Amino acid sequence: MFKTNLYTKHLYTATLFFGFVVFYPSSYFSQLEIINGGFEDYLGLPSNSGMLHLTDTWTNSGSLTANPDYYHMDGLNGGDLPETPLATIDAYDGRAIVGLEVSRQSGQNKREYLTGMLSEPLEPGKKYEFSFAIANGDVHEHSAAGLGVSHLGVAFTNEPLVQYNREPINHHPNFYLNQVHYYQGWKVIKFIFTAVDASEYFTFGMFGFDNGKMIESFEGPERLKAYYFLDNFSIRAISSVLQNDKFVDRGESNESFGIEPSTYVPTAFSPNGDNINDIFAPAIEPNRGATLYILNRGGDIIWHSSGSELFWDGRNQSGNLSNLGVYVWMLNIILEDGSVKKLSGPVTLLQ
Repeated sequence: MFKTNLYTKHLYTATLFFGFVVFYPSSYFSQLEIINGGFEDYLGLPSNSGMLHLTDTWTNSGSLTANPDYYHMDGLNGGDLPETPLATIDAYDGRAIVGLEVSRQSGQNKREYLTGMLSEPLEPGKKYEFSFAIANGDVHEHSAAGLGVSHLGVAFTNEPLVQYNREPINHHPNFYLNQVHYYQGWKVIKFIFTAVDASEYFTFGMFGFDNGKMIESFEGPERLKAYYFLDNFSIRAISSVLQNDKFVDRGESNESFGIEPSTYVPTAFSPNGDNINDIFAPAIEPNRGATLYILNRGGDIIWHSSGSELFWDGRNQSGNLSNLGVYVWMLNIILEDGSVKKLSGPVTLLQ
């Protein structure tokens, strides 16, 4: 069994200095990293699917029914590599990987998520490069896998996100892929972002309901799952000079994304007539036009507005005030260069 000490930032390093032994907190020398980013540290070897709990620090966002998979070259039966129950694939690096069902066929709104931990909090205002390797593998002829999806994303948070059963997590990620991504071999995805919070956790998956997302079959009409393998998560602080580094090509060519927040969307409002937060009104970056949609938990559109003033006053299209609770907003923004940005997230209607 292999297991590293996850709390190295609380250990101490001893240095001999003019005859005295001086103890420094290890965080004095620490470097930001993803804890167990390559899944090499484990509590036991997998012998079947759904054994993510054997990986050190990684979780499934607290769901009682969603079960991402842990695979290892030294695993047994359904837990070994390269032939997993869904596809054949080698590890991108090392001997271990993780796999998860990010979605099912469109309209089912079924999810699995993967939550990891940083060795120390992000520093607000600082730029970082985050990367991971992703693949779908050589899918077996009778496997349920074979769907590819858009909107695979990563959300950084101060506390772990929580998933209920297999329901979508209604949290707007810091980064997501607009287009459908499906790779037989490994591909490295990298993106650059500026931290806005002292986040210590991140969650990977497909956030929000199926509405507005693309789910396509690449292996035949009978396929039921969008299943992705992941490996080699990493993060580093960068400068403007480092942003020009050339990426190492391992597998297919890598992709890099720059994320700069420029649209602000409130998370709650209370249309009670007291003139304080009575309407839900996103602040939109410069654009040629935008449309706002509001969806209920069933995925039905109950309100939309477009033009220069985007808002929701809490009423549905019949003019009746909606029930208190959480709703999903979707924004389609035509940017000044003609490209389209699609955003989504939760909003809570309060008393």
